[in-house]
Amino acid sequence: MCKFLVFVGASERRAQLEANFADWHVYEAPADPVMGALAQVIALLPDAVILEDSAAARMVYMHLESIQFAPLIVLTDTDDAFAAFPEAYTLPLDATTAELHMLLEAMDETLLPSL
Repeated sequence: MCKFLVFVGASERRAQLEANFADWHVYEAPADPVMGALAQVIALLPDAVILEDSAAARMVYMHLESIQFAPLIVLTDTDDAFAAFPEAYTLPLDATTAELHMLLEAMDETLLPSL
């Protein structure tokens, strides 16, 4: 089953995600990361959103938090990561693609309803 991921961040990381997440469609909006990401979330209802800490990512986070969108993963090295992103999973900015994949798999298991 294919899953949808909206990404706000560097194009290099996006390429890594696309290359290593075979079962995920990765979307980004490089021309306008804030409005583009928000539009993609509304149109696609993605399975997850990954934000690399930046001014654009903080704006996207603010809007997604206001509608209680989950799951959100924020890659950040700021000391106030949990204060800035209280409703998101946070990982260091240099987290590997494998670490992101493990987190997404763990989230998938916890978010699936019990049968």
